Amino acid sequence: RAVDKYMRRVPNLTLDAKIQPITSTIMRITLTIKPEFDWSDRWSGPSEPFWVWVENPESQDILHSEYYVLHKRNLQDSGQLSFAIPLTEPRPPQYVISVVSDRWVG
Repeated sequence: RAVDKYMRRVPNLTLDAKIQPITSTIMRITLTIKPEFDWSDRWSGPSEPFWVWVENPESQDILHSEYYVLHKRNLQDSGQLSFAIPLTEPRPPQYVISVVSDRWVG
């Protein structure tokens, strides 16, 4: 039980991505970010920073990166990021969206 309690304190986010083509060479991505962890002031302080990036898994090019800060006061709310990425030929079958904690790397 103690292990479960502490595991729930490790920052974890749930993502929902909405994809919208803008032109034949630009795509808009709107991410809804929902925290799925128990906040601990001792572990997280007033905020938790994350890096968000989109990459082409075939070429491993990073198409977009952004710093996202989750504040304790916004813990019950879903955050949202919106950005556009270029589409190149040949297009990969998928793009990968990653979110990694700036503190809890590894």
